[in-house]
Order: sequence, then C-alpha cells, then structure tokens
Amino acid sequence: MSRTALVLLALAAACSGAPKAPKAIADSAPTPPPLGYLAGLDGRYPLQTGLWESEPLRSRLTRLLGSDYETFLQNVRTSGPVSLERGLVYVTGICPSSATVWGAGVLVADPAADRMLVKLYSEQWDSVRTYQDGEITALPGDVMKVLAGWAERMERGRKPGPARKTAKQDPG
Repeated sequence: MSRTALVLLALAAACSGAPKAPKAIADSAPTPPPLGYLAGLDGRYPLQTGLWESEPLRSRLTRLLGSDYETFLQNVRTSGPVSLERGLVYVTGICPSSATVWGAGVLVADPAADRMLVKLYSEQWDSVRTYQDGEITALPGDVMKVLAGWAERMERGRKPGPARKTAKQDPG
C-alpha cells in the first residue's frame, strides 16, 4: 500500500467517529473524600500524628463543636489509637484524672460519606452532648462500650473512672 493510501485511510477513520484515545487516568480519577486520610492513621495515636491539628478535620471540628472545641481537646488528651471498624474511623479519649474536671470524648467519622459524630461528657454537665455533621447511626462496638460505661457511671452519680475507696469515719 502506498503512503498516500495509508494517510487517506487514517483520515477516513478519524472522520468516521471512531473512538478517540482515552483521557489520561489522572483526569478521570475520583477526588478522594475530604476525611479519607483518617483511615490511613489506623493504629496510630492522635498526638503522634497531629490528628487534632490536621485539616480539614480541625476546621470541621471547630465549626461543629463551637465553644466546646477546647473541651473536646481536653477530653481526648489521653486517648487510644485511631481505630477502624466497618469503614468507620474512631478515637475515644479521656481527660486525665488529675484534671480539675473529669471528662471524656469520642470522635467517629465515616470518611466515605464525609460524616462525623462527636460525643462529649463532662462531669460539669452530668450529661452526654452529641454533635453530628451528617448522620452516623451504627457506632463501632468499642464506642458503644465506652458510652455504656459513661451512662452507668452517670446513673450511679459519680464521674467515670475507677472505683474510689472511701476513708472510714472515726466515730470519735
């Protein structure tokens, strides 16, 4: 076949509506969810990773919690590692027992749905405050255990934590 014939065949194919070359993969790759990076922190501690200062989590928590943001940071000062269960990322924490006011906090995030839930307990309030950015209904098992512990201790009228020994009164 002559060179002219090859050029004419190529032009005919181009004009006939033949499929074009696919776009570059980078052009069609989905944008990762804003909280997607949280799943990559599984097993690592928030203070090691700078979790509470990371964006967009910090901005979202600040907006969600408003004036309780600082209480949240105090209440998760001592925490377990970032954990992952059924696609939900969570952290549970407590304010150290040496603090003036005992408190605890839980963060649950659903990165795929871009949702967050925070629960805070402070002995000042004697109740649990719930903040949601989207709805998360099925909580991880560990979070349910923590919340059950808070409820039990509130019902007994004392702050969550280890049982305290009371000094005997001198009948004197």
